[in-house]
Amino acid sequence: MVSQQPTREKSTVSSVYTDKTHRPFAHYSQAIKAAGHVWLSGQIPADAQGNLVTGSVAEKTQAIIRNTEAILEEAGSSLDRVVKVVVIIPIPSSQAICG
Repeated sequence: MVSQQPTREKSTVSSVYTDKTHRPFAHYSQAIKAAGHVWLSGQIPADAQGNLVTGSVAEKTQAIIRNTEAILEEAGSSLDRVVKVVVIIPIPSSQAICG
């Protein structure tokens, strides 16, 4: 009888950065890529120069989606491959807009 021991494959972990969106405001990566997965850091409504987007919740959300898409593309992925999204809405009156 041959017993197989579980194996642990090593995975390369790499940081993802793109100039198509703002650089992080603190010491963290825009995303991390490892074992075929991409994890994004929290996104804020800012343009590529780091200026906060003003306007409606919808305009801010579109800025975040554009940034997320740019980071995913840099990592070799896309929005249609996203599995989970966590949205934090600090203004209760905006919750109805976000669904």
